[in-house]
Amino acid sequence: MRITAIASSIGAALLACASTNSDVVYVDSNDTLVAGAAELIDLDGNGTTDFQVYYGSASGWGSFVAVGPIQTFAGNGVGANYSGLYTTGYDNGDVFGPDEIIRLEPSLAIFKSNSGVVQGAWAAIGAEHYAGLRLLKDGQFHYGWLRLRNASGVTGMYILDHAYETTPDLPIMIGDGLPVAGDLDGDGLVDGVDLGLLLGAWGPCTSCAADLDGNGAVDGADLGLLLANWG
Repeated sequence: MRITAIASSIGAALLACASTNSDVVYVDSNDTLVAGAAELIDLDGNGTTDFQVYYGSASGWGSFVAVGPIQTFAGNGVGANYSGLYTTGYDNGDVFGPDEIIRLEPSLAIFKSNSGVVQGAWAAIGAEHYAGLRLLKDGQFHYGWLRLRNASGVTGMYILDHAYETTPDLPIMIGDGLPVAGDLDGDGLVDGVDLGLLLGAWGPCTSCAADLDGNGAVDGADLGLLLANWG
């Protein structure tokens, strides 16, 4: 199909799509393995560590992966269950904000007793959830998320990525800020630049970034995915 033949078909769709600037800052952690030393999280990227995820064990008790703030009782906190012992495992689309239970000390994402009993939201092999994070920044609370995956048990937990809402006191939708199909130039927006890149690659195209559905061609299905994420 020629580019001129499809241009008119997308005009109406673009008018129906509202473009907005996200206030969520996202960071890809590149599947960092939590083992031995604590993995440190600078949620707002200001050069100061805010949270940590670490593996630990205690003789006569068991082993664990914990999530918590670096400085306890400094305002930073983690979403936890009613007892505060276990980290709440949120899923994409959930909302984390001031109405959630927030613990100011580390809580357990996964715990394995010496008898072999495994507990926590990330107990199952392959479990992937998000921890909710509250950051005290310039005297105001900001909310964010941290995605973890249990790849192979209590010693195989991975940090995948994290994000936070830059607007104070505003709850964050879990998963907000994740890379969106169609953002071909990586600027956080799906807009006319991305549309131009997709149309420029139209047709058979193996391993093209614009081949959003991976079928070996840039076609109407890819255009539909891009328009669905416009903004």
